[in-house]
Amino acid sequence: SRYRMPDIVVIFREHFDWMTDELATCADVVVEVVSKDRRRDLVEKRTEYAQAGIREYHIADLEARTVTVLKLVDGVYVEHGIFTDGQRATSPLLPGWELDVTSCLDAGKLPGASDSSGR
Repeated sequence: SRYRMPDIVVIFREHFDWMTDELATCADVVVEVVSKDRRRDLVEKRTEYAQAGIREYHIADLEARTVTVLKLVDGVYVEHGIFTDGQRATSPLLPGWELDVTSCLDAGKLPGASDSSGR
């Protein structure tokens, strides 16, 4: 199997005994910020994380201005939600957790960069 290091890894305290050097195989939630290699982040990693049994995969896409939250159901990811500017992303595994999508995506921009909306 291929080794991946996600941008953010969440491991619940009760699962610390799962921890190995390959964090991407023992996480409860992984978060990726989409890179220039969109296929890798949106297709390949989605398949690999599902095969590894990662229960949630969050994808922050600066270009599309979305945060997608996927949950693992019977070994396949299904969309919990695709959240956009002005919305708050939620997580099935983290009750009460919310992410301000606009603030999150704006934080990922390089200083001086602007997108097509003039932000």
